[in-house]
Amino acid sequence: MIQSLSTCPVFGVHYSIPCLKELKFYRPASDLKAHQVTLEAHFREHPPKTLAQAAAQVKQLTGIERSREQIRQFLKSMGMSCRRVGVVPAKADPEVQETFLKKNLNPA
Repeated sequence: MIQSLSTCPVFGVHYSIPCLKELKFYRPASDLKAHQVTLEAHFREHPPKTLAQAAAQVKQLTGIERSREQIRQFLKSMGMSCRRVGVVPAKADPEVQETFLKKNLNPA
């Protein structure tokens, strides 16, 4: 005789099919989620240059201290990402570069 899960005496409790379909995994929520709206608005207006700077700003605004990796994951969950910054040469002279391009690269 085949017994269904709802009447199986092995489990000791009567289960229903909708109850068995529920997934109740432990999923901890970050304390920063409560401050997500204000942090996102702040970081959109004042993007941090480094993760350490972002962590310092989070601690200053919320009082919650987190590691750089946790801050990176939190920023990524908000849709932000780390960007590499390009360097602009300080001594570049646009006129000298233009004459170089005209003389050496386009002699015709």
